[in-house]
Amino acid sequence: MNKDSLLIKISDYYNIKSEIFEKLGVLDSLVYFDTPLFLNPKLLSECNIPEFKNSKQKIIEHYQTTINLLKKTNCNDLYWKAVKKHFNFPEPSGIGLGTSMKSTDGNGLTGKTAEKCLLTLKEIVNQDIDDPTMYRLLFLVQENIGVDRISDMICRIIYDDLCLYSNNMIEKLCIKDYYINYETGLKYLKRPSGKLLFLLPADLLSEIPDVLNGYDIQSISEYNQKIKEYLCEFFNTAYINISAINETKKEKMRECLLGNKELLEQLLYEGNMKEAEIYDYSHDPLGIVNNLEVIREKVLEQKKVFIELTKSSNSLQEFVNKLLFVYKRCLEDLGLNEELYYIDSKTKRRNVRKEVTSHRLFIIVLEVAKQLKLYDYSFEPKVGNGQIEFVIYNMKEKILIEFKLSKNNLIHGYDKQLPIYIKRYESTYSFYVIVKIDNGNSIERFYKEKKTNISNCSIIEIDGTIKKSPSSI
Repeated sequence: MNKDSLLIKISDYYNIKSEIFEKLGVLDSLVYFDTPLFLNPKLLSECNIPEFKNSKQKIIEHYQTTINLLKKTNCNDLYWKAVKKHFNFPEPSGIGLGTSMKSTDGNGLTGKTAEKCLLTLKEIVNQDIDDPTMYRLLFLVQENIGVDRISDMICRIIYDDLCLYSNNMIEKLCIKDYYINYETGLKYLKRPSGKLLFLLPADLLSEIPDVLNGYDIQSISEYNQKIKEYLCEFFNTAYINISAINETKKEKMRECLLGNKELLEQLLYEGNMKEAEIYDYSHDPLGIVNNLEVIREKVLEQKKVFIELTKSSNSLQEFVNKLLFVYKRCLEDLGLNEELYYIDSKTKRRNVRKEVTSHRLFIIVLEVAKQLKLYDYSFEPKVGNGQIEFVIYNMKEKILIEFKLSKNNLIHGYDKQLPIYIKRYESTYSFYVIVKIDNGNSIERFYKEKKTNISNCSIIEIDGTIKKSPSSI
């Protein structure tokens, strides 16, 4: 794979067989993008990786020290200064985990945000709760604390262990193009952007981070009548449907949880009892280990179609429209729609992968078109929360592309999100691409109920559903 490809993996970047990564247990991730997995501290319990033999104890001791300091402080003394200094997590550079599609560094947790977290933890500690895993509650009750930040906190605490592991794997993989940290003497790698690139242990990564959520609360209410009554009364008083607990604002969740010690204790107990599962690399529900080079070769087989379709393009808008036709053909006629799905290892049923898989498939189409030098343009994948998926541009035009799977909120995406993106990027044209992944009526309902008709915008439908083979009909 070309080293300039946004979808190049570490193994390809350093010309090493991916099987060697797998044998060593090293995650063969994308060089340019974060991997949407999380380092799960529960997986450290039975970990036999030498570099991480003391990691879990480091995490426990760090949070226990936080609790001990919070017990002593009145939030305006030397203990408060000490706990603020201790509960400080600069971004763990080079880790490259989480849901961000463009940044390859973590978010970190410092300053005012960290202080607000401490105030919340102080309220919990004041209820005589002494559990070093109470950080899991922050995801539920603290604004601006998402799963990425919880994972980054853990990575920062055991950052030295991660550095050592990465150094040792660089040596085992015989990577020559490395740098030296002269303070530690450890080897490290760099991404093309110049940012750090860590080699990470695949067996310590999980699809679900070590946090507590609304489903855990619902689970407790099923077997604890007293807590169930409390929750019903609280949510009824707040005019909130308890079935929508995961959509409840964190401010309200904070009030709910901090107002009931038994609920807090049961939640922490529930969190400790939950088993952590290593990411299922064989079935790959997130599409992070699929063979992108094979997919690229399939797309390249359409070289004649690319050239024939795009040779008469008089504008970037027309060119992008034709590229989307090629993309549509790849999904509908050439079998690449299979990449949108995976087989669940437990239910053995076909499930839909995250929307980002459809974006990566289109990146391949864009890169093949550039490789064939069919038109002069640049593009940026802007995938992430609150972002348009693609911006494609040249000196004269700026084209936006927004992808939606048919199971997602099509109306909101078109009526609310897309106009904001068009204004933000001052685009000359936009495409709203709907990929059908089920046999429901969401697309028909979209056309019927959408409230706007955006000018300079085309809606493109792509059938990504799996069809029965002719022999089975």
